[in-house]
Amino acid sequence: MNIFDKYYKDYDNWYDENKELYQLEIEVIKRVLPVFNKGIEIGVGTGRFAKELNIEFGLEPSEKMASIARERGIKVSIGKAEDIPFEDNSFDLVLLTTTICFLEDIQKSFKEIYRILKNGGTLVNAFVNKDSHLGQKYLKKDSVYYKNAKLYSLNEALNILESFKFKVLRVYETMFEDNMFKIEKGPINLGGFVVIKSIKI
Repeated sequence: MNIFDKYYKDYDNWYDENKELYQLEIEVIKRVLPVFNKGIEIGVGTGRFAKELNIEFGLEPSEKMASIARERGIKVSIGKAEDIPFEDNSFDLVLLTTTICFLEDIQKSFKEIYRILKNGGTLVNAFVNKDSHLGQKYLKKDSVYYKNAKLYSLNEALNILESFKFKVLRVYETMFEDNMFKIEKGPINLGGFVVIKSIKI
């Protein structure tokens, strides 16, 4: 069973129990979000981010997570990033929110993301930084969600984007060890939650 099908209620409840952190993540993503016409969140989950950010479409492998996202008004397709069921150049925005660590094949996934983005379209990648205090905590903690995840450092994420010819425009970091709610323009590689804005060239 998909781990998110089993624990989908606990996952969704986390955002109600940690409202300040959730709103912080939304705020950081908004700082890099462009004006867009048609956007999709890959790994949309229960639709918490897509709804707040006015992203109409979502892709999600978990049927139960997708059902909640649909209740929130998101048009969700069932599928994985490695095989996205949309035509070339379909979107001018793709959002990944804590999705990169769960991808089964990073090369196939980013090839697909590149394919569905229009030329000049924006990719926003938000993730837990492996090198940060928060990333190290997740690596050590026996979390039902992260025990089989592959966390990436900021530098690794930047290298992936460069290899697929994405041009990085901006980096923001937050959830620092000394101040969880501080937001800094990066790259610093100390923030637990990192957001990278890049465009397809």
